[in-house]
Amino acid sequence: MTSESRNLIATYLIEFFGQTSWSSVNLVLPLYTSATFHASAVEIGLVMSTAFAMAMILRVPASLLIGKSGKYVFFSGLALSAIAPLIYTRAYDVQLVLAVRVLQGLGAAILPPIMLSLISLMSSPQSRGRDIGRYTTAVPLGMIAGSAVTAVVIAAYGMSETFIVNTAIGFVALVPALIFLARSSAWASLKRPTHSSLMPMLTKKPLLGSFSAFFLFAILYSVILSYLPLYLSEKFSAPASTVIAVFTAYFAFMAAVRVFLNRLMSALDKRILLMLGFACAIAAVTVLFLTSNLLLVALAFLVLGFCHGIVYPTSAIIVSETVRPADLTFVNSVLATCFDLGATLGPITTGLIAESYGIASALLSTSLTSFVAILVVHKTLKTGSFPLNLA
Repeated sequence: MTSESRNLIATYLIEFFGQTSWSSVNLVLPLYTSATFHASAVEIGLVMSTAFAMAMILRVPASLLIGKSGKYVFFSGLALSAIAPLIYTRAYDVQLVLAVRVLQGLGAAILPPIMLSLISLMSSPQSRGRDIGRYTTAVPLGMIAGSAVTAVVIAAYGMSETFIVNTAIGFVALVPALIFLARSSAWASLKRPTHSSLMPMLTKKPLLGSFSAFFLFAILYSVILSYLPLYLSEKFSAPASTVIAVFTAYFAFMAAVRVFLNRLMSALDKRILLMLGFACAIAAVTVLFLTSNLLLVALAFLVLGFCHGIVYPTSAIIVSETVRPADLTFVNSVLATCFDLGATLGPITTGLIAESYGIASALLSTSLTSFVAILVVHKTLKTGSFPLNLA
């Protein structure tokens, strides 16, 4: 096994452990905030949005630090992400919870774009799509692990103890980073884009389509994570164990979609896949709104997993095929910022809908988001525009 192969595996492990901690915190935090501080739907939406808002504000400026200092920015982000969950155990009101979310946003600001850029630089052009697909598969696998960790810890100890466990998991993510990734030669290739190249690069139609699709996807994704646990609890009186089980099945299906992304893309164009994914999301939230059957809710959630399994890796692959390697970190930062913006606006705007019309109506409102995404993808991406090699 070559050193770069070991470094690629290290990125998968870092993403897996990081997502385990992050998803576990995001899964338990709405329930914890509601039970401990009797937070309203709007306050919960604000809590869930704050970390994404901070990451959104800082991500692109932080990408301009890339170069010799990029490695130190990366390790600082990992350390902050590990420490933040521990502080939740000392929170005594919603305001302090918001402050911790700010800290998490600081830690998360630069990690995804640097990871995606390193993978693109460590991979050959022929294997880049495959390696990005493997990296994004670590996201739902980490979410599954996060769901399992949350269920076990809550059952054995309680909700607050999950934050302690997630701090330990966050520090585990530092191990492969320090042992393998710190010595990668790819760090030397990370560069800052020139000012003259920014606008021509960012206005390319494939990039605009990817940015828009990822932004609209983030609205849908953040609303589901923020309000579906409460929806299951309120409408079906589902215990925490049932909520965790539904989310685990959702994450597992998302991972399966990404594992078989190669076969899906050999059969369908990226443009068609994105549009199909968002169409499935419309169908799923409609079922969630109409049904009173918990089994149908679970099946609808699996359909959402198809959408969520496709959009992230497909958008990242389009970006990697559209810009020069030297511009990857900046463009990936813009892509991630689009997600942060959507994840910030989603829970807040739908929180207002939930307060007035109920959580079911708030979930249904995301169908409009998915419809707009279908139109954007149709207008900005052309069938067969980018040959994809996932071999």
